[in-house]
Amino acid sequence: MKRVVILVMFIALFVISGCGSSESDDVNFESVGNISFRVPSSWDADLSEASSGTARFYPPNGTLLIMTGLDPINDDIDAFVDGLLEGGGELVSDPDAITIDDHDGYRFTATVPLEDQTQNVDVVAFDTEEGSVGIWMGTNIDSDADYTGDYQAVIDSIVVDDPAPAEEETTTTAAPVSKYGEDLGGGDYSVKGIKDSVHPQSVRNDTTGSWKYCMIAQSGITAEDYAYNYYKTCFESGDTVHYVVNVSTNTTTCISDLGGLVAVTTTEYVDGEEHDASTLGGGMVLGSWNLYPDTGKMESTME
Repeated sequence: MKRVVILVMFIALFVISGCGSSESDDVNFESVGNISFRVPSSWDADLSEASSGTARFYPPNGTLLIMTGLDPINDDIDAFVDGLLEGGGELVSDPDAITIDDHDGYRFTATVPLEDQTQNVDVVAFDTEEGSVGIWMGTNIDSDADYTGDYQAVIDSIVVDDPAPAEEETTTTAAPVSKYGEDLGGGDYSVKGIKDSVHPQSVRNDTTGSWKYCMIAQSGITAEDYAYNYYKTCFESGDTVHYVVNVSTNTTTCISDLGGLVAVTTTEYVDGEEHDASTLGGGMVLGSWNLYPDTGKMESTME
């Protein structure tokens, strides 16, 4: 596992690029180490070290640096900060506790001298099961460039791929795995038709208390491949609506229990919609079905 970043490594990796085109609303889905995220497609990407858990993206007059597999930082955030500021940097704002995809971390800002220039940097660091992740967004201190919104969108889009929890040894006979999926514990589920486990969580500003959503990243699938299995596996007593956001297909699928009938609707994903109940599922409708929970049959309601 890589040691916490020190200034010498930071200077070597964090070189501001003069290249880059104008900003765009288009985004690319990228994966580095054990995290996935969205980044503006107009930012030039350097993924030459992605296999070792490091990537850089270059907006005009700025750099986004992502490093995974670092030593855990939450037990000693001060050491992490000191390593970054070693050699003359200055802390601008103290580390604030944050949560990234249910993982505890910190965010702070600083100024850091890099060779012949000084950078304003916004740093996010958080622990995962496979080491900590460090993310830096930097701009020249004399630049008018402001990527606050874009950077926040990157942070909000992060999905952490933690390894499935190890199964505990037991002397009892294991219960048979459902043909629809399995409760893995800790809020995680395996669903037939979805390659990775899902983790339904509450929806911000949901006034009903019965909505949940989860994020997946799998191309080549539609709601018809998993909606019935998801409903049979993940819906708990009192749940009425679940949203499945697939960042690989840019779609959001709403699975709604109407009592005796399940409505399934797939819409075009709108960037950041998962962060508020008022925006979830608000994209253009791409497909809709009636799902009969007794049989699993799905009938299209699109004309």
